[in-house]
Amino acid sequence: MKHQPTSYPRRLRPRIALLIIPAMSVVLAGVTGAVVVRAQGPVVQDIPIGQTVTGSTADGTAQRAYRFTLAALERVAVTVDPPPDGSVGVTVADAGGQPLAVVASPAVGTPWAWVGQLPPGAYQVVLHPAIASQGDLRLRIERLDPFAVSVDQEPNDSAAQARPLPPSLTITGTQDADRDIDWYSLGSLGDPTAMTLTLGGSPGKVHVSDGMTDFPAVADATNTRLETVLLPTGTPLYLRVEPVGAYDIHIDRGAPAVSGPPIPAPLFEAEMLPTVTPATVAAGLAISQHVVGSLSIQNEESDAKRLSIDALTSDEAWTVSVDQPQVQLAGGAVITMPFAVEVPPSATADIPVRISIRARTNTGAQSTGFVDITPISGTMP
Repeated sequence: MKHQPTSYPRRLRPRIALLIIPAMSVVLAGVTGAVVVRAQGPVVQDIPIGQTVTGSTADGTAQRAYRFTLAALERVAVTVDPPPDGSVGVTVADAGGQPLAVVASPAVGTPWAWVGQLPPGAYQVVLHPAIASQGDLRLRIERLDPFAVSVDQEPNDSAAQARPLPPSLTITGTQDADRDIDWYSLGSLGDPTAMTLTLGGSPGKVHVSDGMTDFPAVADATNTRLETVLLPTGTPLYLRVEPVGAYDIHIDRGAPAVSGPPIPAPLFEAEMLPTVTPATVAAGLAISQHVVGSLSIQNEESDAKRLSIDALTSDEAWTVSVDQPQVQLAGGAVITMPFAVEVPPSATADIPVRISIRARTNTGAQSTGFVDITPISGTMP
């Protein structure tokens, strides 16, 4: 079956690493046309989500800074396709200048990507040439499925940002910056217990920690099995990984009890098609607006599913509600239901707001679809 373009990709592409790119001549390609920007020096240029910057790296010295802004907790990909013979270092940072990821000298001609789940705010991508090229490059900030969180979802570079331990007790991740540190929350032990871990791939340095102090551990002769000393009770524990490539770690013994849905969520084979007509509202209106949409779900699996339906928006000020948060859907069947979007007063013109709606089975498998609504100046509600 051919799937609608309003469905998120069913399989997440591998996270390679970080972004890359600069330019003397820059073209911002957007939905309303193209704006040519020829700025000299380290200026900061705004990039709307979903648009692409193209240019060259002919100037081997100029740094460039780009800014994107989020209005809700979102998963975004910062990606670049460099010229075949070019290379550019990059820093992705938050509004305070705190780096989220840094790559100083990426491989020549190699595409890069960094995927982060980021709270509302402004973020910068700073580009600095490593190897100049006359060829073209492309930089894109892309909105991803907000529900499709990975096991090692960035940023998870501190104990405060630690990602939860999956119920499978298996952690998979990769190095996505020059100095990447991945933290995972293990919970607390009820009894003093030694923990045994099996290591695969290139996990680099692996430590069990209380967030401040690492507990001693001994690796076997093959360096694929790690056993800690007796760990304390009642203390939040963490796993800290300093990877040098892709890795997987399984806790064979000593892990606290873990419950909850699987991470990452398995795929529920379904077609999700939310629609609104028209897909525009009035920008700058002094009152709120109410938009009614329709959600179609086709179960492409053979067995019946009990589904939970929920939704997120790409702007915290917008809200969405579904008519039937719990539904039963037979194998191969289709169900259609309404949903409603509340648009706040003074909606910002020309910035699309994404409505993402998820259907999740009782085993944690899920499928997500989306629709964008754009406030337009001069439009009447």
